[in-house]
Amino acid sequence: MKIFGICLVKNEADIIEYCLSEASKWADKIFVYDNGSEDETWEIVNDLASSNPVIIPYKKEALPFRDELRARVFNTYKHLTSEGDWWCFRLDSDEFYIDNPKDFLANVPSKYHVVAKASFDFRLTFEDVEEFEFKDCSPHDALQLKYYNPLLYTEKRFFKHRKRLKWSNEKGFPDHMGILFPKFIRQKHYQYRSPNQIQNRLEKKKIATLNGYKCFLKHDNEDLWESVAEHRGNLIMESDEWLYKGYKYPNLFKQPWYREIAELVLHGTKIFP
Repeated sequence: MKIFGICLVKNEADIIEYCLSEASKWADKIFVYDNGSEDETWEIVNDLASSNPVIIPYKKEALPFRDELRARVFNTYKHLTSEGDWWCFRLDSDEFYIDNPKDFLANVPSKYHVVAKASFDFRLTFEDVEEFEFKDCSPHDALQLKYYNPLLYTEKRFFKHRKRLKWSNEKGFPDHMGILFPKFIRQKHYQYRSPNQIQNRLEKKKIATLNGYKCFLKHDNEDLWESVAEHRGNLIMESDEWLYKGYKYPNLFKQPWYREIAELVLHGTKIFP
């Protein structure tokens, strides 16, 4: 079993090296698609690739951000994969796995094809800004953040490769991606790492929104970093025990029982890949 990662990035110079170095510990190949960075992200990726054979720079091109862009990477490199391999089809540069994906995916029963993450979302706090010096570089900035949101955010991250699986360049996901495994793989999410990083992120997302992207959440459309910073009293402090109060969108993956049975039959009989 191999794992192939698709990393779509833009202006992540402060954290891309940390991300790729950590993901290289469990991924067999990571294909990096730069969506038009204006900082040193692409240069860092190529420098890392020169000494790390896991990292494959795909290309850099400034296109309007779309989830469908990942399909281009899949269709370019799918010939390298075998039945039963896995794709981390969304390897975000600010996500770091608590559960080792290699071990987790190896224990997913064969009837399941899709794995979703549950992320402990670490937040920049006003107290952090008072106490710490930020260098706009991670792991330094990320690892000094110790407070996370008590509600976990869930989203699909992995799917199992099958030869008959098709992913159109016009779609955000493959057709009939498969049956979702009911257990979540856990990760740390460092979306907000310093005042400067947050401000730059908000400004770039506003540009993407003006260019037609409509899937950002409400907090992605704020104007100032202070709007997304938190107070520690609203969060949970990191410790040896991961505590949480449930899921931010508890009904995200629920579907009618008859649809679940239909998918089991259609995939089990190979009508679906």
